[in-house]
Amino acid sequence: MNAHSRDYLFDINGLIKTAVSGPALLTGPVALELQNYFVKERTGEKPDLIVNLRYLGQWPGAAPGDGNRPHAWEGKHLIARWKAQWTDSSSGPPSLDFYGNLASRFIVSKWIVEPAIRVVLAGKGISMTHAAAVSDGKKALLISGEGGAGKTTFVLDWLAAGHPYSSDDFSIIDRDKIMPYVTPMRLGAMNLIMNRTLSSLPARDKAEIFIRTAVRRALFKKVKLYYKGNPAEIIPRYEPSPPVPIGGAVILSRSGPGKIEKVSPESISETMKKVDVEESHGFGQTYPGPAEKGPLSADYWDRHRERLFKVLAGKPCFRVSNFKPPAKVLASVDELIAWLEKS
Repeated sequence: MNAHSRDYLFDINGLIKTAVSGPALLTGPVALELQNYFVKERTGEKPDLIVNLRYLGQWPGAAPGDGNRPHAWEGKHLIARWKAQWTDSSSGPPSLDFYGNLASRFIVSKWIVEPAIRVVLAGKGISMTHAAAVSDGKKALLISGEGGAGKTTFVLDWLAAGHPYSSDDFSIIDRDKIMPYVTPMRLGAMNLIMNRTLSSLPARDKAEIFIRTAVRRALFKKVKLYYKGNPAEIIPRYEPSPPVPIGGAVILSRSGPGKIEKVSPESISETMKKVDVEESHGFGQTYPGPAEKGPLSADYWDRHRERLFKVLAGKPCFRVSNFKPPAKVLASVDELIAWLEKS
């Protein structure tokens, strides 16, 4: 096991610089997740967020939630255990100190570092929501829904039609524009079966996808052993999308007769907020402490919903089950929206 310390600096589209340091076992998953935003080994640049990753045995000792640590919390998932401390500073960027056991390396990126990034972005008035975004280079459509609803499946179909890549897991909304957010795509056996754009993957990668899917199902999906691939390496005609205005939004459902219904921006903003609360994995909420000293203020999620509503107001929004539009509507976002409106 390589326990040597690593220092990284990640810059996501010039919106947020995040410094991450700690042993390679913990920083490695973060470096993999944010590989497209790696700047260099951390130097003297001032970041917007400082994340220090440490082993659980190094926790200083005061219990989360007591008077000595006004905003600390702890969490667990299967055999992963961790404690964390959030500190705001009037003289510098906020810092997150994370202490986890060896198994916490499997959750540290999506459950700790990425939620912290979302919190800091929210402080800048920028939303980060659990939604894919399909772009034709001129306009984007948000595709939201709980895990397994089919977001990645649709994004891969969209990319197979020759469109540029925007995001397939979380989308960053800066004012009324979708900013590209390129992270590893999590693929399962169904993606291989349904998405022809993955046919060029090496046989070894295809075998790994099937094996990981089989193991995940055998464990009743309690462990997310997804194959992770960089879009630039798995998509034959990969092209990153520029920042583009939002044209509308879709909420996906995993079950139902394939019904398409138009919903209000208020309704879809509330649904997206609920999905985002679920995808925060309890970040900062176990022992919230004084709201003004923690990452999540008392009105954090209400303000998140309001930001989503502001960018979706006046735009077409839909709720769809078993979302699989025919190839003929994949020419542009406008054509896709027109197909949804008349279906």
